[in-house]
Amino acid sequence: MLFFQKCASLFFLTSLVLNSAVITSNVESIDVNLRDQEIAFTFFSLSNGEATLLQHPNGENILINTGSNSSEKELDHWLKLYGVKNISTILVTKDDPGFVGNLQHVINQYKARQVIVSNRLYEQLKGNPSFPKDVAIQWWDEGTKLELNPEVDLEVLYNGMGPNEGMDFVITFISHKFLFMSSFGSNSEENLLKKDLKDVNIVKMADYGGPQSMTKRLAKHLDPQVAILFNLDTITPSEYIFELLEEMWIDVYLTKEHGTITIKCTDETYEIIHIDPKGKQ
Repeated sequence: MLFFQKCASLFFLTSLVLNSAVITSNVESIDVNLRDQEIAFTFFSLSNGEATLLQHPNGENILINTGSNSSEKELDHWLKLYGVKNISTILVTKDDPGFVGNLQHVINQYKARQVIVSNRLYEQLKGNPSFPKDVAIQWWDEGTKLELNPEVDLEVLYNGMGPNEGMDFVITFISHKFLFMSSFGSNSEENLLKKDLKDVNIVKMADYGGPQSMTKRLAKHLDPQVAILFNLDTITPSEYIFELLEEMWIDVYLTKEHGTITIKCTDETYEIIHIDPKGKQ
């Protein structure tokens, strides 16, 4: 279950896939209340850019992308709401302002000491004299596999150098698979089509749902249950993408419309809650 205050609690029914619940009132704090063999992914509602928080029951926090610089205060608001004071690792999957905009701020404010970046971004940062010298920076090549935490595994599927490319990876927690897509185009698609991704439950879409973010061929290959779309003012999600996802019976969550989205996983089920954007302030 997930707890939020003011002096209230929210209980979820368990099922293979939970119908989403909504918090529409102002809240002061949210505790995802993780136990052993549970994790939570939270996709933050930012005006521009994307940032996802991965929380473990041991208290470790990992941030995947940092949003646009114009969304710094919003990012701080959400991290505070979820009780985040320290971030162990930052993953930045693309050298795009909507992904990397608050990197320095997050490092300084949340005491991050490890940063993993895409190939293209690594080339830019490795010789940057303003990058903190006490922070380890590295990139993971395609095929890299590692354990983030017990029963939480990450595999890098693609790490391209093209202008529309970044680092794409899948995080597996027991029976749940989350695919984080940052690349779009023929090269990255052909690469993903060669991978065994039939068990993907959740996909974070590339390119904010733009017209090239996914083809029908790739959608059929993945066949996820849920798609997450972040917001960027300069990109309008494509009607073609909406029609494609609807045709495939894929539930779509947009951070601009649904607000911040938390997906809490147990060993067998996952449950979804989203905070209405009007409830942020």
